[in-house]
Amino acid sequence: MAQPSAATLSAIASALGSTDLPSFLAEMDADRLLLAEIRKDLPQKRDEADAYMKRLKELAGKADPADLVPKVNRMMEQAPTYYDYLEKNIQNQNDAQNEYAVGGARGFLIAFQDLQNAVLLTVINRLEIAEHALRNAAGISPG
Repeated sequence: MAQPSAATLSAIASALGSTDLPSFLAEMDADRLLLAEIRKDLPQKRDEADAYMKRLKELAGKADPADLVPKVNRMMEQAPTYYDYLEKNIQNQNDAQNEYAVGGARGFLIAFQDLQNAVLLTVINRLEIAEHALRNAAGISPG
């Protein structure tokens, strides 16, 4: 595959505006890794969940710290209640549903869904920026 010329790279960097190309590419890489992480099943054990959430926070800090890190923090705040719920031995289905809803365990899953949606929006926005930059660099008008 042919390498892009310096002029092409310069045009792409210019089209990105205030974002420099290496930083933009690092953010896109973090986006890609975040997408892979949020597709995984949530860990069922507390210690695995702690490691998983730390990984999410690390990637969120690289991808979009202002928007994504607070969402991971919210997830981390809700995690103890959720994992306490999972560790309880509730025999009655009604009691289990009540504990899940009223006891606060569902807050963790709501926070996780909020994070998933925010990650998707971040990726969509970054792809739009990349498309715009590439179109400008190539002299192609939006289609």
